[in-house]
Amino acid sequence: MTNYIGEQLERNCRQCNAPLYSVYCQEQGYCLHCLDKGVPGKTYMQDSREGSNMVNQAICRGCAGPLTSLASKERQLCFRCLSTLQAEPQPERDMTQEEWQQAAAKIVSLRDGMGQAIKEARMQEQPRPSWDEYYLTIATDVAARASCPAGHVGAVIVSAENVIIMTGYNGSPTGITHCTELGCSWVSRTGSDGSERSYARHVHAEANAIARAARVGVRLNASTLYVTQEPCPDCLKLCLQAGIRVIVAGTVKDRNWWHEAVDICNNASVVLRERQ
Repeated sequence: MTNYIGEQLERNCRQCNAPLYSVYCQEQGYCLHCLDKGVPGKTYMQDSREGSNMVNQAICRGCAGPLTSLASKERQLCFRCLSTLQAEPQPERDMTQEEWQQAAAKIVSLRDGMGQAIKEARMQEQPRPSWDEYYLTIATDVAARASCPAGHVGAVIVSAENVIIMTGYNGSPTGITHCTELGCSWVSRTGSDGSERSYARHVHAEANAIARAARVGVRLNASTLYVTQEPCPDCLKLCLQAGIRVIVAGTVKDRNWWHEAVDICNNASVVLRERQ
């Protein structure tokens, strides 16, 4: 290989046999690293062409090109030759005891920091919901479909394998105008403790879920009913007749009826309980 005036150029450093990337190094026959270490008769201050002072002329000491930036002039190397110098392999050396200690301290610090971050992330994680919370949350979402102005109730029937069988909410029967459009229709019913009002148009959530299951031919034997509030006496009887074996109530509004309902279910070998 020759330069632009026909001089023979070296391909590898004469001292360390490293490849020579720049024209200046090829003319000198040595890599920049060896020139930095010191080679007899070779310095950065003099160009291979006699009488040329590279520093005073603000030219690169690697390729003799012009230096345009202040940083290049301070290093006396253009950016191309500087990147070449950084890419050349550096001699390996053993780490000192102090460097080993600093590296070990950094590793310990990183490990402790990651452990603390993982611990904080786990503390912020929401606990996994129980089956009661899971299905009662679904029942609450189902209740949003209710069309009864007096209150929204939702029910979910689940098989023994924890598979949702049917859902239901309180509202008017199929084909009848909703109470939200016509208002509630009341009828009087006399009980042992006096007169009591009850809805005449709407169907309760539990009854709706059981009726829909019967309509499509789904058996409810040994199933579990999740309902957002305790079932009324009529719905409780329907649950017992449908073969439901566990009834879970999200809330209990009438404690007197609740205690009586628990006794009825115990007599029928059916579990009636609040959410756990």
